[in-house]
Amino acid sequence: MGRGATPEAMPFADNSFDVVMSCVGAMFAPHHQATADELIRVVRPGGTIGMINWTPEGFIGKLFATMKPYAPPPLAGPARPPLWGDEDHVRRLFGERVTGLTTRRQTVRMDHCATPTGIPRVLEAQLRADHRGLPVQRGPPGLRRGPGSGLSELPLAALESGRPDMCRLQRQYLLVTATKT
Repeated sequence: MGRGATPEAMPFADNSFDVVMSCVGAMFAPHHQATADELIRVVRPGGTIGMINWTPEGFIGKLFATMKPYAPPPLAGPARPPLWGDEDHVRRLFGERVTGLTTRRQTVRMDHCATPTGIPRVLEAQLRADHRGLPVQRGPPGLRRGPGSGLSELPLAALESGRPDMCRLQRQYLLVTATKT
């Protein structure tokens, strides 16, 4: 996304995409309902929303809980990112605007995802397993992909540091797939 664009206000027309994917990205937008509204707005009716999010019970959720006593109080309004890893929270956010919402918890070893394309491939495999498929359409010109496009740089930093063992942590994710009504 370009400068000033956020998951809460995407610079795309309504119904622009056949598939909208977020791999540990949209969950960091502070206003979860606005983010869910935008994901639904930019996918066409019958299109697929796919997400892979950290869970509150997984490694990252526990890390956030450990840091909480030492961090400044959260701002009013923003929700915690790992809430996107709670099935009930996701169902409330999308509501009846989607059908076939499925969630699946999966533990992924980070050495499996130690490239910029690793985590999206986990989500892509889930979308294919759900028989939703991924169409050929790629979205509007200028859409950013690849390194620096929102994926965590931690696995790459660990590999570059000469410490690939840092990438062997297991992380619990919630895989979410849904179809816009």
